[in-house]
Formats: sequence, C-alpha cells, structure tokens
Amino acid sequence: MKTPSPWADSEPRRRWMPPEEFALLLEKSGLGFLAAVEGIQQHSPESWVEGSLSTLAREARALEAFLDAHGARANQAFYPLRKSVACTLWLSEALSCLVHLRGRLEVYPSADEFWTQRSLPERLKGTVNGLGGMLIATTQVLKEQWLTSGCQWSVEAIESPQPPIRLSKILVADRAVAGEPYDDGIGPPSLPAARLANRYLGFLRSWAEGATRAPAKPEEQIGLLEEYCRERTVRLFKAKAHSWQSDYDSLVLGTSEEQEWPSLRCLRGAMSQALHLLEAMVALSHLFERHRPGLATPQEDSTSTYLERKEFLDLFVEGCILPAYRSLEVGAESAKTLLSQLTRETYVFARLADGVHLHARPLSLLVRLTQHYGLPVSMSVDGESASTESIMQLLLLSGQHPNVREFRFDGDSRVLEDIALLFESNLGEDGIDSLPAQLGYLFQ
Repeated sequence: MKTPSPWADSEPRRRWMPPEEFALLLEKSGLGFLAAVEGIQQHSPESWVEGSLSTLAREARALEAFLDAHGARANQAFYPLRKSVACTLWLSEALSCLVHLRGRLEVYPSADEFWTQRSLPERLKGTVNGLGGMLIATTQVLKEQWLTSGCQWSVEAIESPQPPIRLSKILVADRAVAGEPYDDGIGPPSLPAARLANRYLGFLRSWAEGATRAPAKPEEQIGLLEEYCRERTVRLFKAKAHSWQSDYDSLVLGTSEEQEWPSLRCLRGAMSQALHLLEAMVALSHLFERHRPGLATPQEDSTSTYLERKEFLDLFVEGCILPAYRSLEVGAESAKTLLSQLTRETYVFARLADGVHLHARPLSLLVRLTQHYGLPVSMSVDGESASTESIMQLLLLSGQHPNVREFRFDGDSRVLEDIALLFESNLGEDGIDSLPAQLGYLFQ
C-alpha cells in the first residue's frame, strides 16, 4: 500500500461551501468595503479626496482577494460581483492619483504657468468627473449584484471624510547647503544636475510619437492603447519617472545648484505631474486589458462594457496620456538650456593604437564609461555619428568604416577626458587590470 504524502495529510481537505453560507461570510468580510463605497457615494467627484479613494481601493483589493480565495471566479452567482469589485478597485486607484495631482498643482513649479494653472486643471476636472461618474455607476451595479447574491447591504454610520488639505501656503524650506569650491575658483557645473537634465530629455524622447496625438475614432483609440499603453509598458515608464524623481530628491533637492538654477525645480514639477498621470494610467491600462468585453471578460458582462465606449477612451487618451506627455514637453526647452549650461561642450580626436580594433569588448567599455557620467557623447567619422550610449550604433558605425583609425568625440569635457585616457590605455585590450585608477569605475 502506498504511503500517503505527509504534506497532503497535514492540511485539511477543502470543501464546497453552499452559496447561502458564503453570502453570510461575505457580509462580514465586506463591511469595510461597503463603508468605503457609501462614503464615496455621499459626495460628488469635485469634493473627493485622495484618502477616501485610497481607502476604497484598499478595501476593494482585500475583498477581491477574498472572493478569489473562495473561488468566486468559477461561481456563476458571485462572478459578476467579483468583476464589479475589480472595476471599482482600478477606477478608484486611478482617481486617487488624479485627485492627488489636483491637490498638488499649486506646489509644482512649471516652465509654463498657463499649462499648470489653467489647461491641466481643466483636463483633470473633466477626467475626474468622467471617471467618477463611471465609478458611481459601477458601485450602483455592484450594490444590485450584492443584494441579488443574497447578501445584506447594511452599513453603520460613517464619519464624513476630512476636507482636502490646502497647499497654497507652505513652510519656507531652509535646506540649502553651500557647494564645495574647486581649485579654479569657479568649479565645473553640477554633474548630478546635468545628468538629470539629460535623462529628462531621454525620457521625453522615448515617448512614442504615435502616443503624442489624439486619434479621432474609437477604433483608432483602442489601437493606440493596445500598441503603446499596455500595462507592462506604462509600468516601465512609471518606474523611470519615479527613479528620476527619487534621484533628484537625493542629489539636487536643497543644494546650492537648485538655488542657482531655478529651472531645475520646473523639471521636478513637470516630472511629478507626469508621474501621477502615469500612476493613473497603470490602473486604467490594467482595467482596459483585463476587464474589456471579448477578452478576459465574457461578451455579455455588463459591468465593464463602458471600457470600449468613446467616453472612457477619451478620458484615457485625452485625460491622461496626452497631459502626461504635455507636462514633460513644457520642460523640454528648460532641460536643453540647462544641459548646455551645466556641461562644457568640446571635442577630441582619439586614435587607435596599432593592433587595436573596435569590436564588442572595447566598445562595451566605451558605453559603460558614458553611462557612468550620464551625459550625451557622440562618436563620428566621415560625417556619420553614433551615440556612445548605444553599443549597437557604435558597432554599426565602426563596421561601416573598418579601416578608420581616428575618431572624433563630441560632448562634455569631463567625459572626453576619460575617453581619451581609455584610448591611450588601448581600450582595455591589454587586460582590464591595466586601466588607470581614474577609470576604476569600469571595473564595477
């Protein structure tokens, strides 16, 4: 006789639960969610605050997990309710990001005050009202499904939400520190600030051109979302924006460079605006991908049919995607000006030593060197150029000119100094240990 597995015997067997019994359990588990829904329904979207929406999203997430743990996906009676809870979760999460941005606009410096003080608030108002109407309609459907499934909708008295915090006046910051002097009495511009300006422009350039214009027809809008705004893509953009903002706060915020170059704060404000909109886009892209009729959702599911209507598509595209790009675009000129002011543009010619050739290994060191500084540098020969941040561009350029022994590099003097030193060290072809200590960061 086969010995039973100890792991199988250590856990109790799962049993089927009758719908009536589950309804009683669901009532107890959903009290917090019902209270959050009632709190939202008592007020119009214009008066919603981030805390109430975040609470609703948190309670919806917990209730969704509870329903999934008890097999609601496979139950005909409770599956529609589970779908409505999921839609409530992602709509409230998107709205919490937009409402948070709405309350923070006054403290975000901008290179275009008309955009921050007039155009963007108007976009946010329309987007919050539109998505808010969908959230209220979803919760009304959810309430009907809740009662139909045999649960009681009973909520005790709920405290009124706190009024939003006004941020028109804030405490004056007193964090500036004196910069360290350099031997020449003037000192080179801030490398961290220059890196941030360059990364800002790179982030803006990475935005697909097709996602910078508003398509007119619903089918074109759906195509835009499916091609450029998949949840995975939007999460990647959000992570890049958050990383830029975190580096700014760690390296520039409160320093003498920030005081000397006020437009840096405009870049910080623009990136923060885009970040909040990208956070809302993450929630909406998840909702669009996972809960559209005809995909993961059955065609007859009425809860999320609005996800392919023009109203929702307009709110997604014109209320989130385009404002996110525009928020970054208004700071582009400031970033370009800063980059030119914070770098010392020059050029050098570097010649390959006898027996040294440009192939993947030495070019990878060149890319690593450029990435260390985070500043734009180009390598050119016979009128053709390539960015030293891209090994593919470098391989292509060097492959097209296999007999050329001398190359021109354009960029900041600090980066070019190390590039010249790398060429003098035979691009590491004598062994990476032979590189001078000044290039020690290439060992890491």
